[in-house]
Amino acid sequence: SVTGVQTCALPILSCGALLSRLDEPCAICRRSQRITRLVLAGFVAVTVGLAALMLILVFVKASTGAWPSLPRVGAPSEQEVLARSIELIDEENYAGAIEELDRVIRLNPGMAAAFYNRARAFHRQKDYDRAIADYDEAIRLDPHSANAFNNRGFVWADKGRYDLSISDLDEAIRLDPHNADPFNNRGRAWANKGQYDRAISDFDEAIRLNPKHALAFYNRGVTWWQKGQLDRAISDYDESLRLNPRDARVYQFRGIALAGKGQYDRAISDYDEAIRLNPQNALAFQNRGAAWAAKGQYDRAISDYDEAIRFDPLDANAFHNR
Repeated sequence: SVTGVQTCALPILSCGALLSRLDEPCAICRRSQRITRLVLAGFVAVTVGLAALMLILVFVKASTGAWPSLPRVGAPSEQEVLARSIELIDEENYAGAIEELDRVIRLNPGMAAAFYNRARAFHRQKDYDRAIADYDEAIRLDPHSANAFNNRGFVWADKGRYDLSISDLDEAIRLDPHNADPFNNRGRAWANKGQYDRAISDFDEAIRLNPKHALAFYNRGVTWWQKGQLDRAISDYDESLRLNPRDARVYQFRGIALAGKGQYDRAISDYDEAIRLNPQNALAFQNRGAAWAAKGQYDRAISDYDEAIRFDPLDANAFHNR
């Protein structure tokens, strides 16, 4: 018979057995039903969340071409490896940098910065084709990277492909018109095409944007020398050396300009400094030999030509001049 005592068989979560006099579930049953509803709601929420996460992962894979990777406990992050590779490039350990960047690219083939920096390392190794291939990929992943266009333009110039270089540098300037470097590099390409006035115009702009751009002064000096304007060349070399007194190339080219004016003692002094900074600089030895020969000091000239040939045994001019 029904009594006022409510009972329920446990541990069943629902009860259709004994009801109260008002046909309502007992207190324990009501609590069990609430728990059941909470469990079901939690299950539905987790299922919906997992479905949403899967949709996000599929979207990332479609956008980047790679599944997103979770950080591994105890392993360096991609950004840490990338930072280390940049340090290795600065330390001129290009093979080490490439190895690190290979690892980053395997983990995340959608990281433009990894391709960009591996291209820098290949360029420093003079592996121009692989550098260009990596810059191509960096630009595909980040088509608004002015630095990638600038650097690829630099590599094209080193390959002697000056029109392609200028095209890339035009794009770098369009993307970042306040950066002096693409103007400097485009000027270099114009000069190598023999278009000296356009080169000087670009060097002027590079210097206007960055008055401490030692390379722009050096490159403009070389271009003035190519135009036969030795005093303007020497003035630019002076400024380049004031900004960076450790660039052996500038001493060497200032020496060439001074020798062109017949100032052989000053030229020899510059060649001395170029050789001190770069003791294996065959061209500096050859030019100093020419200056000694112009002064009639032939033994010293021959000694310098010997050194030039030792460092560059394929230089026909050194053999001819000796």
